Amino acid sequence: MKNEELNINDFLNSFLNKHYDRGNLLFENIGVFYEMSQFVGRQTSIEIPKETGDWSKMSKSTFLQNIELINDFFQKLGIEFAMNKILSDGTVDIITTEDDIVKRGRNNYLGEHKSIKIYNNGYVADTIIWIHEISHYRNQPDDRRGQVNDLLTEALAHTTSLIYADYLEAKGFVRETNFARYNHIHIFNCVSYDCYIVSKVFKLYEALGDTSKDSYRYLYKTDEDYEEVIKEFKRIITAGSIKVHDILWYTVSGFLSIYMYEEYHKDNSFISKIEELNASLLNGDSLKKCLNIIGITGYNEESLRKIEESYKEFKKNLMTPSTKILKK
Repeated sequence: MKNEELNINDFLNSFLNKHYDRGNLLFENIGVFYEMSQFVGRQTSIEIPKETGDWSKMSKSTFLQNIELINDFFQKLGIEFAMNKILSDGTVDIITTEDDIVKRGRNNYLGEHKSIKIYNNGYVADTIIWIHEISHYRNQPDDRRGQVNDLLTEALAHTTSLIYADYLEAKGFVRETNFARYNHIHIFNCVSYDCYIVSKVFKLYEALGDTSKDSYRYLYKTDEDYEEVIKEFKRIITAGSIKVHDILWYTVSGFLSIYMYEEYHKDNSFISKIEELNASLLNGDSLKKCLNIIGITGYNEESLRKIEESYKEFKKNLMTPSTKILKK
């Protein structure tokens, strides 16, 4: 066995011993990630119109105007939520930027206090990030998140952001809408490619106990891309073990968020399922129960087909109408 293979085997053994309990939901479903990541294939990027990420060309807004947008969005969805309450009770920490660097935000659990730290850069596009963090806040339990909650909260946050992008489009904020959609699928495609690499190597190690070329050929019936996969896996693990965990975690949220968004597009009443899932996360329900709510019935051909079709539909709609809108 080559030293390179020994190093990877040692990493995998050490990684699983250290992180399995924290992320066993991920590692027990490694085969699912491998199947899903193949929907994207080896495409590591998507062509993004240059103007999409140029904040200088986006609509300016005041802090109060942004709060009004968010309150109106939740009201139109029939969701009982108002920014005023979490502003008055100190949940939200608003930081106004004074430079040209656009900053984002985060959601935290600090002791017994839920908190949201968001930046006010003076743009309507700020609200896309605010909505994402607010979504995390809405399913943050009084204690720290469990594995199921941690796994699905990101999916809900991205789903809400994509639905909010539709709301902004209806308001005439076209650049902001395209920013949200393109940014989501661009990052997701890159992470999904890494997930393809990680899940393929993990699946190999789990099945046969090593990552040799002979084992690779035995499991996958070819070793044509072995060198590339091993090279890419070494690139990923160089960034550290937390990177590996996050790749798997974010891929789940990426696929599920696109799936829920497309289901909402088919029938807006699906928002009730999204809200039911949000409540289920707060209740600490099982992964099976949470996924059943949104029509994913487990690791089976039907569920994988639904997820794949939603990804293809989202990408098709992104590439067609959004490009035309940008030319206005």
